Amino acid sequence: MTSTRNFLYLIAFLAGIIQISQSVAQATVRGVVRDAYEKNILADVHIIVEELHAGTITDKKGLFIISNIPEGTYTLKFSHVGYRELTLTINADKAKPEQTFFLVPVIVEIDPVFITATLNRRSISRLPGRGAVITRRQSELLPANNTDDLLLGIANVHVNRPWGIFSKGASVTMRGLPGSSRTLILIDGVPMNKAGGGTVNWNFLEPGDIENIEVVKGPNSALYGNNAMGGVISMHTRKPEKQIQGKVRAFGGSMGTYGGSFTLGGLESIKGKGIYWNTKGFVRQGDGYLIEPEETRDSTDSKIGLSEYNIGLQTGYHFDSLSTLGLEYRYYNGTFGTGTQIIEDEGSWDQYRSHLVQANYDAQLGKYKLNTRVYYQLENFDRQSESIKSTGKYKLSDTKSVKHDNGIWVNISRDFFKNHLFTAGVEFKLGDLDAKETYRTSTDEIDYGGDLAFAGIFLQDEFRVLKKLSIIAGLRLDYAKFYNGFQTVTNPTTNTGFIQDADMVFSDESWTQWSPKLALQYQINNKLGAYISWATGFMPPKIDDLSKSGKISKGFKLANPQLKPETLTNYEAGITWMLAHRLSIEPSIYYARGHDFQYFVATGDSVDTGGTDLKPVLQRQNITEVEILGAEISAKWEIFSNFVLSVNYAMNDSRILEFNDPSNEDKDLTGNALIEVPVNAAYASLSWRNRIVNFIVDWRYTGKEWYDDENTQYVSPYHVLGLKLSKTLKQRIGFSLTIQNLFDNVTIDRKGKLTPGRFVLGEVFFEI
Repeated sequence: MTSTRNFLYLIAFLAGIIQISQSVAQATVRGVVRDAYEKNILADVHIIVEELHAGTITDKKGLFIISNIPEGTYTLKFSHVGYRELTLTINADKAKPEQTFFLVPVIVEIDPVFITATLNRRSISRLPGRGAVITRRQSELLPANNTDDLLLGIANVHVNRPWGIFSKGASVTMRGLPGSSRTLILIDGVPMNKAGGGTVNWNFLEPGDIENIEVVKGPNSALYGNNAMGGVISMHTRKPEKQIQGKVRAFGGSMGTYGGSFTLGGLESIKGKGIYWNTKGFVRQGDGYLIEPEETRDSTDSKIGLSEYNIGLQTGYHFDSLSTLGLEYRYYNGTFGTGTQIIEDEGSWDQYRSHLVQANYDAQLGKYKLNTRVYYQLENFDRQSESIKSTGKYKLSDTKSVKHDNGIWVNISRDFFKNHLFTAGVEFKLGDLDAKETYRTSTDEIDYGGDLAFAGIFLQDEFRVLKKLSIIAGLRLDYAKFYNGFQTVTNPTTNTGFIQDADMVFSDESWTQWSPKLALQYQINNKLGAYISWATGFMPPKIDDLSKSGKISKGFKLANPQLKPETLTNYEAGITWMLAHRLSIEPSIYYARGHDFQYFVATGDSVDTGGTDLKPVLQRQNITEVEILGAEISAKWEIFSNFVLSVNYAMNDSRILEFNDPSNEDKDLTGNALIEVPVNAAYASLSWRNRIVNFIVDWRYTGKEWYDDENTQYVSPYHVLGLKLSKTLKQRIGFSLTIQNLFDNVTIDRKGKLTPGRFVLGEVFFEI
């Protein structure tokens, strides 16, 4: 009975304590978090109440509530990726209204997260290699009219777009290697290099569609297989982050250029689950300019105008924060004048009509991380070409080609043992080309094409030793096969260089390629890290070189179905040094040896192609060994809040180490520099994001660049200065002014044509 009475007393005592505690004044802190400059809301901001060791995060509307806390004074700490940490003291009481808190963005991210290099999230300063990241905030500041313009400020990335927006494409190369096919380009994980010719359609995306770009320098075939000899450029597109969001913009500028774009999408999410959707479109027109130098210009020269548009559709479902199923479709249509108009109303032109469909499933399945990609690409290319030969004869021809590129990618990662992260994967790709050339001023018809299939399997181990040493070891095996190669020639004349009808079926060929990699990174302290690496890469032959014979600018090209892949071995070392909280320096040096490089060689024969002289017969063969000795250094300094200086310099001594032409022993290019590779390149930019207007000025220097094998002709060094002003107002209305080549420095490109000089573009936009 006594114990029962004591128990009742205890219950009564606890009830009294609860009643007393409830009588103590309770308070609620509520507010919304916004960007200090753009005033847009910020979701997923972490807020910590330091005295209570408790906190919360903002929702998709930027709101947060911290309730049922005693009245008093508290210290709140706000943190969010890409923004300065904010700490302030507030008084919490019952009558406190909702407050607005502003976070200041940080334009320089010294140590962003990087995925492309290893397929796993890793801080860029802890990578055993050299890479770079362009974030969305950085891309919005840059004076870029095309997506490849965003890469101009990255050390050792060379972008060749000589005619500005009027170029039908761009060649992006890295680390002293010529040719766009030696750098792998990815859009949301899908390879964009065509098996038919190795080219990339950089007009497929506009700069405003980019969420971020990750650049991995040096060979990465141990993960990505073919085309990754010079490195990998991986572009990730934007996806909706709010329930409804969109942007409409209109622009106009130099050379009769005008157009616009729109995006409209949304995200319906509850506790990390939900559906997203997005639509986008872009259109651009331009009158262009005359590319022929004035001293050689005649009545057949015309402006190189453009007319292009693209559309995109995205949808997907977030099962949780780590698992997503997505589907995407993109279409591009672009027509570009080539600078000649004789009889036809539209003169000579090239047209591209491209489709891309892809599906992805990324998930965390227990201890396993899974990434999958399935894609289909179709490019229809049409060309109308008219010209006057040296004999005065008029020539008109049409070219039509169809290129398909399909593939499947699957990789899976899991931690094993202690400090080991294993990644394994498989990749299957199939590319084909079917082309037809028809001469409307003669009887010639040429058909050619073929198929190129790839299968690859890879394994990678990332592990740590003694906490400071990180090691990556990888190995990939690729198998490639060329089959169904053919070329037919009907009713030939001297216009094509063929003597008689031909019906050629090329033998099937296959190759096997091992691609190993070993890289080490040692973190000396929190501010200084060093790495060394040994990596290999390879580039397969292209269907065009395997199956097409015909006229080219240098003569008559002969197909070579026995062409083998090129290979490259790279040795590299570098450091990442955080001299201060706002200053980083990244120097690197490397030496690369290339084997079986593909080179055009003369067979000793010549053909009549309708001109005044016979043209040499050339064939691409694996006869060249090359070496590249290079160095680069990059630095970023945030002088004060959002006032940033970025500089870099790169040097490449790219030379032919050995040249062995069995058909012409007298020709020796040993010691000559590789063509289309600037020996020196430098870049500097100064940006300032502020409350009045965002501002960036950048300067780019490109050194001497040889464009003939004998090293007798070169593109002269040149400087270019760019400028961009931009601002988003409170009402979500904004503007920008972009000036490329501010001082109107007109130069001659490697084809002997004029660059556009100063180009000004203004735009206005509205966001929801």
